[in-house]
Amino acid sequence: MARCIFDKIEANNMVSWTAIIMGCAMHGHALDTLSLFEQMLMDGVEPDYVAFMAVLTACSRAGLVDEAWKYLNSTEKEFGITPGMDHYVAVADLLGRAGRLEEAYDFSKPHKNVELAEKVLDKIILVDPENIGANTSMSNIYFSAQGWKDASKLRIYMRKRGLKKIPACS
Repeated sequence: MARCIFDKIEANNMVSWTAIIMGCAMHGHALDTLSLFEQMLMDGVEPDYVAFMAVLTACSRAGLVDEAWKYLNSTEKEFGITPGMDHYVAVADLLGRAGRLEEAYDFSKPHKNVELAEKVLDKIILVDPENIGANTSMSNIYFSAQGWKDASKLRIYMRKRGLKKIPACS
């Protein structure tokens, strides 16, 4: 019904486009979401932060990794929208759902985004509780973000669990 109403609007604007795009994304209609987004662009309507959030959410739910990277990279390059935490979390979630947990974790490192890295680490630990590399990387992220206390707590936790990094091995 929402699509019928949308189609009857004579001149769709950013609000109507974003509403229909987000609606499709939230209800698992990924291909419709991407198609509508592309149609919005062809109609000359500039996307906003929320429209990109909808597209990345749709990609995440459908496992469309390549498409998500394309849209994430275009936010700032083509449209001048600085990706926010919501965008990064959607991509990290997508990588996690696609079983690419190490890639998701590595994705959070350059941003020194502690909150995102913690979310990814939680997903990695669910799948592989003994993953020393993820724990070591998280500790390094804490150190680089000046979270000395958190890094120390994590190192103590690792020691108690018997998790040790093999010297000179990454």
